[in-house]
Amino acid sequence: MKKAITLLLLACLTFALQAQAPVSYQFQKLTEPYQDLTGATSLNEGLQWDDPEYLVSLGMNFDIFGLTFNELYFNLMGCGFTNMSEEFFDKSTLYLMLTPLYSDMIDRCYGEYDDTSEVVHQGKQGKDLRYDDDPGSCSNLSYKLEGPEGNRIFKLEWNNVSIYDVFDSCFLNMQVWLYENGNIIEFRYGPSYVSSDDWAMLSDEGIQPLFGVVDIDYETGNAAALYGDPDNPSFECLAITDTTSTELLYSGLVSPPSANTVYRFTPVATGIAGHTVPHISLRPNPVRDRLTLAGVETADIQIFDVTGHLVMSGTYNGSMDVSSLPNGAYFVNISTPNGQAVKKMVKF
Repeated sequence: MKKAITLLLLACLTFALQAQAPVSYQFQKLTEPYQDLTGATSLNEGLQWDDPEYLVSLGMNFDIFGLTFNELYFNLMGCGFTNMSEEFFDKSTLYLMLTPLYSDMIDRCYGEYDDTSEVVHQGKQGKDLRYDDDPGSCSNLSYKLEGPEGNRIFKLEWNNVSIYDVFDSCFLNMQVWLYENGNIIEFRYGPSYVSSDDWAMLSDEGIQPLFGVVDIDYETGNAAALYGDPDNPSFECLAITDTTSTELLYSGLVSPPSANTVYRFTPVATGIAGHTVPHISLRPNPVRDRLTLAGVETADIQIFDVTGHLVMSGTYNGSMDVSSLPNGAYFVNISTPNGQAVKKMVKF
């Protein structure tokens, strides 16, 4: 592969939700007609691209895992958004990823040359290779903002793009829609083709629809990702603490999503407040059977799953039996006479 992308994928699975209400997402798969964007602003302006970097104004505020953004960098190997340019990657601890298909995208007409002007890499999709004086693109990247204030939708489109390692033999059409009302994220898919052999080769490093935010310093975070059958994908929405080494070891989707597929992610607040008693901690975490609290002797406990549903409650007096809970991530709301704490717990 041209780039080592696995580390970024694993990194996106962690981010600390400090001093704010935890946010999870509910997933829906829908079928709606795919339509190319019209009247949109082109990012590449007709030029060939590979690993482009564009600062894009969303034209509105948008929350992802409880964090607010109004502009993002389109620079994730051509496949999506981050919140910082590569120049400043080492100067900030907070890193966002948002992509409908995590892979290394490239213009279908892209060409590379060595020092002798000999072609070393070129697209073969019915267009002559374009030289520097005519670097025409086959793959438009464009965006637009639609709707009245309060109900605006930011839309970004990949039109007729390819994946780097197989870009002579594949094409993809995709969109991301961000809804101002409700902070809903949608990944929309149009006509595409990637051979089964090529997809199997690419899937060695995972090809996933995903979004997440990582706190690099604390190595904790949140992420949502799909894997498996694109017509009936499995969904993971994870809140992983810095004490957890859990990794998503899935191979992503087993094939490209069918045309007219829509993956919708709707945020759901757990309904519990951010922590105000930071000295409380969970022991052990991850936990198998009995949970204990360091820093408190008695408390009222509520345990929520990642969709915000209350799955267990009771009074804590030295330990709490959580063995009946299914394996997974949870939010633990701890109420004491001195205030509340919200902690993230992993059950295994």
